[in-house]
Amino acid sequence: MSYDIGSTIMLELRNKFSNLDKYENRMENYGAQRLFEKQSVDPMGIITPDLVRNVASTFNRAVKELVVNDASSAVVSSSSYTCAPCVYGTAESALVTISPVIYQKCITTSPKDFENDAYAKNFEALMFAVENEFLKDFEADAIAALEAAKNQFWTSVAPDFSAQVGDALQVPNAEWDFFYNNADAIMMAMYFNTMNQGSLVDVLMNPQHKPLWNQYFNQSTGNAVNTAFQFGNFSQFFSNQLTNGGGVSSTNFLVKEGSVGVVDRHHYNATQRLRITESDRWEMAVLPRTGLPVALHYQRTCEDLSTGGNGTAKDSASMVDSWTFSIERAWLTCYNSDITTRYQPIVKSEFLP
Repeated sequence: MSYDIGSTIMLELRNKFSNLDKYENRMENYGAQRLFEKQSVDPMGIITPDLVRNVASTFNRAVKELVVNDASSAVVSSSSYTCAPCVYGTAESALVTISPVIYQKCITTSPKDFENDAYAKNFEALMFAVENEFLKDFEADAIAALEAAKNQFWTSVAPDFSAQVGDALQVPNAEWDFFYNNADAIMMAMYFNTMNQGSLVDVLMNPQHKPLWNQYFNQSTGNAVNTAFQFGNFSQFFSNQLTNGGGVSSTNFLVKEGSVGVVDRHHYNATQRLRITESDRWEMAVLPRTGLPVALHYQRTCEDLSTGGNGTAKDSASMVDSWTFSIERAWLTCYNSDITTRYQPIVKSEFLP
């Protein structure tokens, strides 16, 4: 894959300017999308090479994937000369529609407005802002996907371990210390922690949950009460966009490994590097800090900038560069034929003061 205009300019940005403004375009904690991306490459996860190819090859269209519901069978205990009464099974199929979301950001710059290296410096700031806006959108949609797919079936879970309200476990302060010990058992009660499925769980949490995790993670055998033993099966991811409800101290999602994933696709014109002219062309580029491939449509035009702007006098005929970056992403969660009567390996918990 070739990276032309976008990469050329972005390479020039590195190590060229002072770092006085280092915190102007700092990034949030984008743990939800990192969790999805991590589970996407799990060889036993829901994202398969065939699924990736199917989505990538159908730009701007929904994709339908075949799934099979849990089979039901009727078994009799007596022998028979005919096969049919002995074992009869059904496994109904269904189609899951995958509709990737289009994310698009555009920046425009006019070289006339800048002197010396200021044009490249302006482009750097705009690119970092574009990347942040992409990541904020990704994070919001990843969290929304978890929220929509969270467990809604609570037999043997609530109130056995904790009560639930609004399909979120309510963990009182007195139970904070051994919550992750219970979480391992909750996955077992839901049949997601068995001999053939393993027990590794990714935990998405907000910053308010970090002190709880740190306190009990670091309280080991040298303390009066050892709480560190319970964290071995859990990995932590933080998100600033995971917010607390009213009267809640912190929030997390338990996500069984291999249960979620994200697939991407890009504009056909960009993947084929089509061009109308040298000043109107498509190509692939990468976001500067995350390295995420995105489609780029670059245009250089002449525009009237004599009105508006930042108060600096401009010409009625100014050269303007526009950079339109885009990507399509689908935030996928495991299929459940009936989420109201079947367990889901995504469990939301709210921690009460």
